[in-house]
Amino acid sequence: MSINKKKLPEFLATGEQARLIPVGSEGKKEGRATSVLLANLSAVHEFAQVMFGAVGLRIGSRANIEVFTEIVFKDKDDSKKLRPDGLIIVNTGRSQWKALVEAKIGNAELDEQQIKDYLALAKKYKIDAVITLSNQYSAIPSHHPISFKKSDLKGVGLFHFSWMYILTEAILLLKSMSVDDEDQRFLLNEMVRYYDHDSVGVSEFTSMNKEWKDITTAVRSGSTLSKTSDDVQNTVISWHQEARDLCLIMSRTLAVPVSLRLNRKHTNDPVARVKKDCEDLVKTLALTCELDIPNAVSPLKVTADLQRRTLDCSMSLNAPKDKQRASSRLNWLLRQLKQTDVEDVFIRAYTMGRGNNPQVKLSEVRENPDALLVIEGNQIQPVAFDVILSRDLAGKFSGRNTFIQAVEETVKQFYIAAGQCLEAWTPPAPKVKKIQSEDIHEVDEPEEVKLVQVKDPENRIEAISEK
Repeated sequence: MSINKKKLPEFLATGEQARLIPVGSEGKKEGRATSVLLANLSAVHEFAQVMFGAVGLRIGSRANIEVFTEIVFKDKDDSKKLRPDGLIIVNTGRSQWKALVEAKIGNAELDEQQIKDYLALAKKYKIDAVITLSNQYSAIPSHHPISFKKSDLKGVGLFHFSWMYILTEAILLLKSMSVDDEDQRFLLNEMVRYYDHDSVGVSEFTSMNKEWKDITTAVRSGSTLSKTSDDVQNTVISWHQEARDLCLIMSRTLAVPVSLRLNRKHTNDPVARVKKDCEDLVKTLALTCELDIPNAVSPLKVTADLQRRTLDCSMSLNAPKDKQRASSRLNWLLRQLKQTDVEDVFIRAYTMGRGNNPQVKLSEVRENPDALLVIEGNQIQPVAFDVILSRDLAGKFSGRNTFIQAVEETVKQFYIAAGQCLEAWTPPAPKVKKIQSEDIHEVDEPEEVKLVQVKDPENRIEAISEK
């Protein structure tokens, strides 16, 4: 039985068509993982739409995707030094889009010089993009874990996917039954099964940067942090990776796409995002991120306070405007949290024009609403609420692994116990008002009109009125 091979591009000397069941030595984990991915991109239309859509490429129903692994360039200088893990060619009918693929698996990290060489190689052969794959995380595919000069990226795109991002997108497609063809669903499910196996090397983000313990110790001792130091920058970059991993974890948990909330500037410029968050860390001694969950009452905010060694998860909602009494507004919120029995859940009430609003434990508010509504002897009128799960991590905060474990456990616990219970207030539908007797005004009755018949000289009958 023969299998038709795709024709290689002119600049390649050799290359293998990517296979769903790749062959190779045990040491070629990266090659096998890449082959499985590329084979599914060429075979499962909906999966290709999602993945290529993330890099701004539209895949129509007639698009043809060719994928190759173990590629070798004809140019001897290139073939000796540069061996990308794969090549993707997308033919849309009107145009052709090409990308080199470089993959790392397990604990292996991307090499800056290697990626720089591939960018130059892509420019030389008029290849549109370089796609990197590893267990490193990025907020969005256009944010790369490694920063490059603008001159390196001129004329070629650079995109990055974590293996867990790929796995999550495939799981979401399967859970939502978005893949129409039964055979294609089987192929995608096999890819998920493959990547989910421990031996493959696909992993979540499990550890903060090596400077994490030193940073937390410095903050606790009152030392001043520098926003330009490697310690601070590496800490912020690690936190960004953990924030992205949180989105993927919650996406798989809820079977909906959960994303990071970023402003437009930071979406387009990851370097500016790192710089701003370094400034915020030095100023506030805290790390924060916000997760956008579809149809949730608000973004889920996560705050790690390095000085207090606490972790806060919170969501916000406005108080109902159709209730005038402060106690009625609070009871509206408490009814939503009647099943919440997790310790360390707090409520903070906001009023117009007042700062430093205290937070009170949910259990105390249930027993004594005035603990929240009465401040300095005066009753407040809440206009908004925060629901917060605040955890004191103590010594676990400084541990590179224990901190990550605590963050992921706390976020999931907060959302299950409180976040998913919260609903925003919506104005009630307008009611038909009853007409009161005093609203009815007397109206003069019209004069009675009587019709009579009159015969004129020409025997015509006309109707005339007579009062």
